[in-house]
Amino acid sequence: MRLKDTESGRTLRCTLGLWLVLGGIAACERINPSTSRTHTPPPAIATPVATEQAKSVQAAQDVVISNASDRIIEGVGKLRPAVTRCYRSYAIAMMKATGEVNAISIEVSAVLTQQGRMTQTRVEGLPRGDQEQAFRACLTGVFEALKLGQQSSERTIQKKYNFSASQRRR
Repeated sequence: MRLKDTESGRTLRCTLGLWLVLGGIAACERINPSTSRTHTPPPAIATPVATEQAKSVQAAQDVVISNASDRIIEGVGKLRPAVTRCYRSYAIAMMKATGEVNAISIEVSAVLTQQGRMTQTRVEGLPRGDQEQAFRACLTGVFEALKLGQQSSERTIQKKYNFSASQRRR
C-alpha cells in the first residue's frame, strides 16, 4: 500500500524515519557503550550537616582505633606499665597518621615464657614508609627488652630508638 503525498502521509513518513534513526542510535550504544554519554554529578558542597556527619565519623574512627590498640596489647600482658603506655600511644598515633583505619590491620602475637621472656613475635600489616620503620623500631625496643629479660623503661626505648616525648603523648 502506497501512502499518498498528503500532509498526514508526510507526517507519518517523518515519524517512521525518526524512529528508525533513534533505534539505530540506541542499537549502536548497546554495541559500543564507550560512546554513550555518562552523567557526572555536581561536586558536593560542604554544609553544616555534612561537617557534623564528618565529625561523628571521625569520632567513631577514634573509638575503633582505641579499641584496636587495646586488643593489640592484650596478648603482651607481662609488659611493664610504662612500656605498655609507650607502645599503645605510639600504635594509636601511627594508625591515626595513616588515616585508613579499616585498611590497617596490626596484629602482634606474643608467646611469653613463665619468666616473662618473649620467644616468638609476629607483626603484620604495618603502615608503609617511614611510619613503618619508626613503628618497627618501637616494637623492636619493647620486644628486645623482653627477650633479654631487662627491666625496660620508656627512657631506654626513647634513647635507643629515638622515640621522642612528643610522639609518646599523641
